[in-house]
Amino acid sequence: AMLPTGACTAEHVAQYLGVDRRTLHRWLASESTTFSDLTQTVRTEYVAHYLDNERRSMAEIAELLGFSAQSAFTRWFRATFDCTPTAWRQRQRVALSERRHAPVAMFGVG
Repeated sequence: AMLPTGACTAEHVAQYLGVDRRTLHRWLASESTTFSDLTQTVRTEYVAHYLDNERRSMAEIAELLGFSAQSAFTRWFRATFDCTPTAWRQRQRVALSERRHAPVAMFGVG
């Protein structure tokens, strides 16, 4: 929930949870993770959903995922998925179109 606000920092999350930042880091370490890892996981889980909605602009998606600028989002996306978000969206559009036009397989035939 804090990603789009730009206030998604370990300090703000700890404050929201009512604990010290060091306590938050200890909790995360006990789960063998870091705040950065957790942020990366959340972004990775949400980005495909946001990109599937063609009405969302790249700037809006960048904001929803907590990036300060669209260019930062694009750099993160490329590093994470090895393509740009625009290229990913286009591939998804083509794949969906191909599925819609694929012949329906008949059981017992072929």
